[in-house]
Amino acid sequence: MEVKKCIRCGAMFISSNNVCCNCEMRDKREINKLNNYIEEKNIQPDIEELSINTNVSISNINRFIQNNSIKGFKNNL
Repeated sequence: MEVKKCIRCGAMFISSNNVCCNCEMRDKREINKLNNYIEEKNIQPDIEELSINTNVSISNINRFIQNNSIKGFKNNL
């Protein structure tokens, strides 16, 4: 395995993931928060609305969408 720089916090780590183990836990909490918000509201909000109402950054939301981690959002790239 190679040494990588965490795309979330910038820490150096060794793993096959793109984020360090601390940020991996943060990602999981944020993904759960986003999915719960979407499920609770029963709507597909735009990214800005989702960010404002969940306090998850737009850059992280976009990263989660690229990974197909958020319900109702598909990576169209």
